[in-house]
Amino acid sequence: MFRMSGNQAVTICILIGLTLTGHARDNGKMHLLLDAVRQDYGQFYGQGQGSGFVLGFGSGALMAHTGLDPDFRTWYQQHARCTDTDALAKNVKLFGEGKFMIPLSCAAAAAELIRIPADSVRMIKWGLCTARSYFLGAPAVLVMQRMTGASRPGERRNASYWRPMKDDNGVSGHAFVGAVPFLTLARLNANHNKIRYLLYGLSMMTAWSRINDDKHYFSQAMLGWFLAWEATGSVFRRGAQEKGERAEKWDIGPGTTADGIGIQAHFSW
Repeated sequence: MFRMSGNQAVTICILIGLTLTGHARDNGKMHLLLDAVRQDYGQFYGQGQGSGFVLGFGSGALMAHTGLDPDFRTWYQQHARCTDTDALAKNVKLFGEGKFMIPLSCAAAAAELIRIPADSVRMIKWGLCTARSYFLGAPAVLVMQRMTGASRPGERRNASYWRPMKDDNGVSGHAFVGAVPFLTLARLNANHNKIRYLLYGLSMMTAWSRINDDKHYFSQAMLGWFLAWEATGSVFRRGAQEKGERAEKWDIGPGTTADGIGIQAHFSW
């Protein structure tokens, strides 16, 4: 049976995006799309985004290089995993398969780009935003998988430790691919809190399945989800800024207290 790794999934995501771009018929719409992607990259990889990456990957490093990752793995595998969790994980893992989700999002986006009749504007917007988030986060996933260089559970001693360029499992590709569609839906339902929080929860299910199946440590699954959060956030922050709305945003920096100075994190939404 043909299988696709997380690395292959994010690579194919870029190739599909280039294919869609080449087949678009409307030069005006293509110009707008390319401009949107360019601004997405500026938002995601710009200087102001560094604090968010420091917070996310700093947390991942802490878990990877202490006993948190192996201890959580031991507890989960011995006390939480069962046949029911295996059955659920088998199903939700499918959302992290790039061979399914990436073509689906690009097909929804293509309804706008190549003028395929479509009745649902929200479906088109979901497809465009999901595809843009894949294109945006894919390079970061690929690079950070190699830069962290961590291994899968059980592959070696201290497998969660980061060894740059020695391996490529420090960020879960499945967790990234599986989170983006649900995070996009959540952001499209920003005014419906119950639906939004439900979708946030569903966005974490693929990452959980990788922990359940003992394919990734907690930090590795978390970082895949984190990059999906940041990628979708960049796409929607740009749209909110154009409308003059306040968008969700992480911020981290120096802070002062009565006892001295330190680092403070802030999340606005």
